[in-house]
Amino acid sequence: MTSGHVSARVPGTNTFVTKGRSPDRDLMSEVTLQKMVQIDISTREKVAGEMEMATMGEIELHSCIYEARPDVVSVCHGHSDYVILCGLFGLDLKAFSGEDYGVYDKPYMIASAETGVPMAKALGKHKVVILSGHGAATVSTEGPEDCVQTLMNLEQLCRITWLAFAAVGKDYEKYAISDATFREGRRLNAAMRERFATPGRDNRKDQCY
Repeated sequence: MTSGHVSARVPGTNTFVTKGRSPDRDLMSEVTLQKMVQIDISTREKVAGEMEMATMGEIELHSCIYEARPDVVSVCHGHSDYVILCGLFGLDLKAFSGEDYGVYDKPYMIASAETGVPMAKALGKHKVVILSGHGAATVSTEGPEDCVQTLMNLEQLCRITWLAFAAVGKDYEKYAISDATFREGRRLNAAMRERFATPGRDNRKDQCY
């Protein structure tokens, strides 16, 4: 998943920060402060960062989402294996999660408004949009940690869904968990988090991954 990219909106500005495209290797695992760039959302131009750092091709993906969703503070895009497979085969990810999501049914790189605007429209108010054949994009109203965690959770969900599909074909949908069970599970989880909450700490952000 290290070939993806994550960005964060800069508070009080119309910009976001993300990785630049270095001359050698373009991997998330090798990003340093010197490889970061700041992008103006409206112009898509770099406004800060090392001069030798180019902007990546999918700046449009982030910009279009920030324009469509003022509530979003972070965007993440990845091309993980099981997400790609489930997107290509159009598998129903709600069968084992109950969470809704958007689908952009084109396998294109999101590098222009021509593809970015309909992709952001497909995302809608969801936290996830599947890019059929091209991974997924996740968004967060909280921060980059939450956004990346959503993408990791999505890959795990897609792995489970793909294994079920590989085992029994489309019949896997017979084993889907009911909406009522999902609702009860969310209620119980919320009660657990409240009971075991650590004062002054956010368990979604203050963990050591």
